[in-house]
Amino acid sequence: MYKTNTASVFSSWSTITSPASFQINGVATLDGTVVYVVGASGNVYKYSGTSWTKQMSSVTSESLYSISMVSNNEVFISGGANFVAKTINGGTTWSTLSVFTSGTTTYTRPPHAISMLTSSVVLVGSASGSIRQTITSGVKWTDATSLASSAGRSILCLYVFSSNVGIAGE
Repeated sequence: MYKTNTASVFSSWSTITSPASFQINGVATLDGTVVYVVGASGNVYKYSGTSWTKQMSSVTSESLYSISMVSNNEVFISGGANFVAKTINGGTTWSTLSVFTSGTTTYTRPPHAISMLTSSVVLVGSASGSIRQTITSGVKWTDATSLASSAGRSILCLYVFSSNVGIAGE
């Protein structure tokens, strides 16, 4: 892993020792001091500025693809077989969330993208082309939109800028 904190437009990068030998699929930080990474086999690690700590032991063995945070304590992660989880205490405990089951509809392709606007407002995009949203910190989820998954649309990246502006990519 690498980080930069130079004023000359990312011209100088320094190495952060990687937490382990697994594929890192997502990274999140607010200031470069506390860093979370997610990756293959359910790996979640937190960097405290000096060392890495493994998070979420044996909560999932599925690959994780995305991570988003609004504070060093409030973090959402997604990936695997409809797996979404959150922590509100810096990774001490994690809660798994039922995001992709809605009435009689079960979304069959994994969530690849997640973006937090606030601790309450979170959007999750899936490989099936749907975007789910919560305004209740993950208690209740609703459809934000569904792109044409039959046309091969997958939400692989997602970023929410404000309460009415966001961007999703495939």
